Amino acid sequence: MLCANLNFNVDVNRCFGGLWKSRRRHKTGIKIGPFGGAGTRNFDTGGSAAPIARVKLRTGTVIYSLQISYNINRRDVETDLLGGEGGDSHHTFELRPGEYINSMTGCVREYNGETCITKLEFYTNLNVRHGPFGKADGRKFNVPVINGRIVGFFGRYSKYLNEIGVYLAPN
Repeated sequence: MLCANLNFNVDVNRCFGGLWKSRRRHKTGIKIGPFGGAGTRNFDTGGSAAPIARVKLRTGTVIYSLQISYNINRRDVETDLLGGEGGDSHHTFELRPGEYINSMTGCVREYNGETCITKLEFYTNLNVRHGPFGKADGRKFNVPVINGRIVGFFGRYSKYLNEIGVYLAPN
């Protein structure tokens, strides 16, 4: 199933009603998405309170996989490879201390009989753009965040990244 063109703003603080930092409760974040189509395996990094330190992608015509590193107690902890091992290009971008992802855009379309994420771009609070990653266009999606940041990812994959959604948390 392809997603429609989606353009919306999510004001994270309003969604949480100011409760994120209160009462010492663990919050996992707001889930937005997913965008794309069905794959054979689910993934879910959860909404971590630890900052995202690094993002790795394997790409070709489409996005093959995604891998996230979180900074936990001053150590980088990496997720499993979320997707297939193919792709002729490997990309890595690192976030500086205090920098966070506050927007993600992408495209979805059919490729080799599967609905795939064909392109991803990430934007940070320091006005840095990472990407575009992937070569093919398709139906566009956009997740801009107001008063918040992307703290995790979920979706489905096979040999390609088929579907992606995000967890949001307030600043």
